[in-house]
Amino acid sequence: MLVRSVRVNGQPRQKTVGYLASIRDFPYIIEHPQYRYNFWVSLREHLDNLQRYGEIDADTRQSVEDRIARTVRRASRVARSWLACAPKFIALHRSSDAAKHLT
Repeated sequence: MLVRSVRVNGQPRQKTVGYLASIRDFPYIIEHPQYRYNFWVSLREHLDNLQRYGEIDADTRQSVEDRIARTVRRASRVARSWLACAPKFIALHRSSDAAKHLT
């Protein structure tokens, strides 16, 4: 969750800016490329929306991403490429297997 410090009637308060994303804090999950990839896709979608609607600026977004990357590493470029196309490949593979069994 991303919050902003504000003052209400002279008292400091935190205003919720938006929900970002979540990932379970277990080593086998945080280190698994698929979980990290899914986390970063979700995080970027939420940050895109917050930036689009003026809740955060580009500098704040970069700061948030950098801070989170200290805990949840970004997936490598190769892993991102493979994981992005994997669902299509699996669906294609399954449909070709199904077609073989029908003939």
